[in-house]
Amino acid sequence: MSVIDKYNKGKKFDVNTEGFKFYKLREVYESEAVKYYVRGLIIFNTKYGDTANAILDDKFISLPSHMIEDIKAMIADDEVVSAIKDGRIGFNIRQYQDEKHGAGTCYGVTWFEDVK
Repeated sequence: MSVIDKYNKGKKFDVNTEGFKFYKLREVYESEAVKYYVRGLIIFNTKYGDTANAILDDKFISLPSHMIEDIKAMIADDEVVSAIKDGRIGFNIRQYQDEKHGAGTCYGVTWFEDVK
């Protein structure tokens, strides 16, 4: 990779997302044991600011706003992009109680890599 390539814009992931709908983590949560394999990551700039999303086989999953910088870093990391394209990266959705801020039941992700 050239030192300037990181400034080229364009799609890093060649995934046809036509017709995909957006879902929140809580809408697809089944259990912490369910593995969701990522086909791509994308940041959308909306009127409310940047939103981080995982591209799955058939849908977008909106990720928590505190993950935006991590997702941007993952998209910029050629090793991570390659691992995603190889089908090795995914996450489990975890449910937890936010007692610190009083938000109640919240959902986050725990990333994994399947080594082939």
